Amino acid sequence: MKAPLLILCCALASPVGNLATASPLATTETSAEVQDVDKDTFRKNFKQAMTIGSSAEMTRLFKKNPQHCALWVLETAEGISNNPSELLFKRMDAFRKAWKSAWGTNFCNKMEVYFSLLDVQVKRTRVKLRATYDKKTILYWENMNGEKLPFKFTALGMEFEELGKSFNDLGDKYYTAYCHLFAALCYEDSALGKKNADQKRSCVNYEKYMAACEEIELNDPQYKAIKEHYAHLARLGFATPKAEEGTEPGVDGAPAKPGAAKGPAGAAIGVELEFDLVEKLTTYSRPSYFLDEIYPIWNSVSLNKKGSRATIARIEDGPDVLRVGSSDIQVDEDRDGEGDVDLPIRGRLDPVVMEIGEGASKRKWAVLAITGNETDTYQGIEVNLAPNDDLVNIYYAPAGSMVGEIDGTAIRVLDDNVDGIYGSPATAYGHIGLTKDNYQPEMDSVVLGKSKRALPWSEYQQIEGTWYKMEIADGGKKLTAIPQNLPTGTLKLKYKGPEASFLIVRGENTYENSFFDLSSAKSVEVPVGRYSFYFGMVSKGKKKQLLKAAVLPSADMPMWTVSEAGMEVEIMLGSPFGFDWKAEVADRSVTVVGQSVCVTGVAGERYERVWGAVSQPEVSFREKGAKRGSRGEEMDKIKDQDALYKSWKAPWFPIDVTLDKRPSVTDVEVQLVEKKNKLFGKITSIWK
Repeated sequence: MKAPLLILCCALASPVGNLATASPLATTETSAEVQDVDKDTFRKNFKQAMTIGSSAEMTRLFKKNPQHCALWVLETAEGISNNPSELLFKRMDAFRKAWKSAWGTNFCNKMEVYFSLLDVQVKRTRVKLRATYDKKTILYWENMNGEKLPFKFTALGMEFEELGKSFNDLGDKYYTAYCHLFAALCYEDSALGKKNADQKRSCVNYEKYMAACEEIELNDPQYKAIKEHYAHLARLGFATPKAEEGTEPGVDGAPAKPGAAKGPAGAAIGVELEFDLVEKLTTYSRPSYFLDEIYPIWNSVSLNKKGSRATIARIEDGPDVLRVGSSDIQVDEDRDGEGDVDLPIRGRLDPVVMEIGEGASKRKWAVLAITGNETDTYQGIEVNLAPNDDLVNIYYAPAGSMVGEIDGTAIRVLDDNVDGIYGSPATAYGHIGLTKDNYQPEMDSVVLGKSKRALPWSEYQQIEGTWYKMEIADGGKKLTAIPQNLPTGTLKLKYKGPEASFLIVRGENTYENSFFDLSSAKSVEVPVGRYSFYFGMVSKGKKKQLLKAAVLPSADMPMWTVSEAGMEVEIMLGSPFGFDWKAEVADRSVTVVGQSVCVTGVAGERYERVWGAVSQPEVSFREKGAKRGSRGEEMDKIKDQDALYKSWKAPWFPIDVTLDKRPSVTDVEVQLVEKKNKLFGKITSIWK
C-alpha cells in the first residue's frame, strides 16, 4: 500500500516529496491538496490582504497553503514569546481569524499559549532538538530522492521515534506529530520496498501523529489524508481498531448532548464475516450508477490476441486475466502466468468467483461478467461489441459480499466500488460523459436485516435503533461495530423530477466518512452535524430502455446543518431544471460548447452522464439588458458510428452550436431551452 501524497513542505526543511498514490484507473484523474505558491509569495500576498483588510483572501491563502500558514503561526507565536511587538500581535489576530475560517479550530491559540509558557531551559532544549530534526529530515529526503537504501530508512525511523518522544516531553505537539509522521514513512513500502515494509510499525507512528495533531487541533488536509491512509491500512489488518471512549462530538466539534443521545454505548462487537455471492444485479437496490443492463459503460477488461493479459483495475496486487485461446479466458489469481479460474464469454451474465489478497487478508471476491454482441447500442447508436480474434472486452459488475450479524441483525457488506475491499471509503473517478472537473463517486453498500434496499456504506450507521461506528479490517473479512451515544435529528427530502434511485448526503468533520440516502425514507435520521450533497442517480424506464443520470454536487450548492437533537431540516432538490454551459463569444459569433452543457436542479445540483436522453436545447442570445433574444437554434447530437468511433465521449453531449452576431454587440447573454427532454421534461435556463 503506497503512502498518500503528502504536503510535507517547509516544515520538513526540504522540497515536497514524491510519494503519490496511484490513480484508481489509468483513465481516472485524482486530486491532492498542495501549496499553490512558494513561502515568500504566500507571506507577501497575506500581508497585502492584511493591509486592505480582505478576510476572504486571507482565508483563501490559508486554505491553499496549509503548511506555509502553520509554520508561520508557529514562528509568530514563538516571536511573541521571545520579543513581543504590536506587529506580531496584529498578525496573530489575523491568523486566528483566517485559520478559524479555513479549518474551524483553535490551532493558533494553542500555539500562542504553548510558547507563552516555555521557560528558558525548555527553549534552549527545543532549539537543539529542532536542529537535530532539520538534519534528520535532510537525510530522509537525500535518501528518498537518491539511493533509497533501506538500512538508512530503518535507522532514521528509529531516530525520528526517539526525537518525537523528546519533543513530546517538552510539550511540543507540532514537532511530535511530524517526527512520528517521518518515522511512519520510513517503514512504508515506498521506503523499504514491498517485501521489507513494516506497515504495522507505520500505523503505530501514524496513531501518534494523529493524536498529537488532535491535541493542538491541527486538522489540515495533510492530517485528513494521513487519517484516511491509516484507516485503509487498518482495514487491511495493519492496525487494530480501537473503541472510542465517551460520546462523539457534535457540530463543529461541540460536545454531544448525552440527554439527547440514542442507543446505549457499550463494548465493541467483533464480527467475522463470510463471503456470499450475489448472483443477480436486481437482488438488491444499490446506490450505484452501473447496476443495470447497460453493460457497455461498466468497468471492463480488454484483451487482444491469444497470449495477451490484463489486470483487473483498482485491486491492489489484484489478479490478471489471460487470453489462453480465442474463447478461453482465465483468471490468474496469483499472477504466476497460469490460469486458475475460467471466465466464460457466452454473451450472458456469468458469476466469476476468485481469491484476492494475501495472508490474513486473503478472501473471495466476485463479479458478474459478460461480453458484448454484434448489435449492441451506445447512446442510441448501434455498435458491434462482440469478441473477435483480435479483441475481446469483458464487462463486469460487482457480485461479492461479506455477511454476518451484529447483535442479532443480519448485515451484508457489498464491494460495489470493485476495489476488492468490502467496506472501503467512497472514491470519485473521472468517467467518460462527465463535464470538465467533475468526478463521479463509487461506493460500497450495506444491507441490513431482510431489506432489499442497500444503503451506502457509512462509518457511522444505525442498526435497529442503535448507532455504531463501523471499522473494517483484513480487506473486509473482519468488522468491528462500536456502539455510540449520538444526538440526532432528521433530514427530509423535498424532490420533484424523474424517479430518484438514490440521493446521498455526506457529513463533515467526525462524520466525513458517513453517508445517508435521503430517498430511502420520508425522513432520514442523522447525527447532529453539517451535511453536503454527495452523489445520486435519477432514472426512468427499465432494462435496455433505461434512461438515467448521475447527480453530483456543484460549488454553489448549500450545506444543511442539523444543529441540535430533534431538529428536522428540509432539503430541496430536483425541478425546476435548468442548464449550465460555457459560451465562447467572438467578434461575429456566439458558440455554446456542447461538452460543457449540463442539466442543473433547484439547489444547483448537476445531472451528469445522462444516458439515453442527451439534451438538445435551443440556444438564443441577446444583448445584455435587452428584452428579446435571437431566434433559437437547436443543438444537434451525433447519430452515426463513424463519429462515435472517433470519440466515445462525443455521444454523451450535444454538438457545439454557433450563432452569428453583429460586431457591434459586445456584451451578450445566452439562454438554453429544451421543451421536452425524455428524462427531465421541460428545461429552461436563466439568461447568463
